[in-house]
Amino acid sequence: GAHFVQAALFAVATADVMGLDVGAAVAALGSLPLLPGRVRPVVVGGGAVLLDDTFSASPASVTAALAVLRAVPALRRVAVLADMDPLGPHTAAAHDAVGAAVPDSCDRLVTLGRDAARIADAAVRAGMAPDRVVKTFLPEHAAAEIEARAGDVVLVKGGAAAHPELVVAALAGAGSDEV
Repeated sequence: GAHFVQAALFAVATADVMGLDVGAAVAALGSLPLLPGRVRPVVVGGGAVLLDDTFSASPASVTAALAVLRAVPALRRVAVLADMDPLGPHTAAAHDAVGAAVPDSCDRLVTLGRDAARIADAAVRAGMAPDRVVKTFLPEHAAAEIEARAGDVVLVKGGAAAHPELVVAALAGAGSDEV
């Protein structure tokens, strides 16, 4: 996504300021491996693409992930959004704000966790049809709500305490490949 481009540009600019070979810096960025939990695309059963972005979640990173989901060509876009990392007194407002961005980003929303349920409520208030929104509270229930098929792109994003990586593991199973 665009947020990764900005970080890459800073890395190249730093290499330039430090007097390093900018071309080598760009080449090195192009050879970086895709890391689990960092918007890593995985092809899952049926030909759907799963975007594993489960490393962590803040309002800014969830919004950025939704922008990536919105930009990726797909027949259907599904967002599985779990509780974000601890936000203290800002928890409710942050989950509500993320929910307001959901209707423009996906066709179906599955939430995971008590705080993430606020994302679902806010998405409906922002215009998403209630029949396209499901609230769950356990990773295995969230995974069971996803019927991934060819042409789908499924984003899984959330904070560590919600264990969104278990949703990825359930969806990916044994028959998955990195894109």
